[in-house]
Amino acid sequence: MKQKKDLASLDERVEKTKKMLKHPKICVTDIEKKYKTYYTIDTIKKLLIRFPKNKFIWIMGADNLIQIIKWKDWEKIFYKVSIVVIDRPGYSLKSRLSFAAQRFSKYKIQNSEAKKILTKKPPAWIFLQPRLDKSASTKIRSKK
Repeated sequence: MKQKKDLASLDERVEKTKKMLKHPKICVTDIEKKYKTYYTIDTIKKLLIRFPKNKFIWIMGADNLIQIIKWKDWEKIFYKVSIVVIDRPGYSLKSRLSFAAQRFSKYKIQNSEAKKILTKKPPAWIFLQPRLDKSASTKIRSKK
């Protein structure tokens, strides 16, 4: 939902993300380009068809939990994949009180049971509060 003029190209964002996230179980791709999908739900559906034995977890910032209700078929996202919401500076309270958080509150996993997100069937989601660094996603999206 960011303005295109404020975003680096997809290729630049993928490269920046790959440099930041080096983990053997995380694969950073430009799959939306390959699948020619624009909406998150459409990408998720194609991934689930293409990789039916894989477990996908959608990771998003707390700011997106607030405005996910504006996304195409947003509720279906919760039913298709487990979701990890990462706290972002200034969004903790608003995101926890958001419509989406309230709508799916009974599916929220407590932090003390965080590993359940790996095995629980959707809908399942968790709100994680790591050490906050507002620069990470901004660096990835920026044109610089």
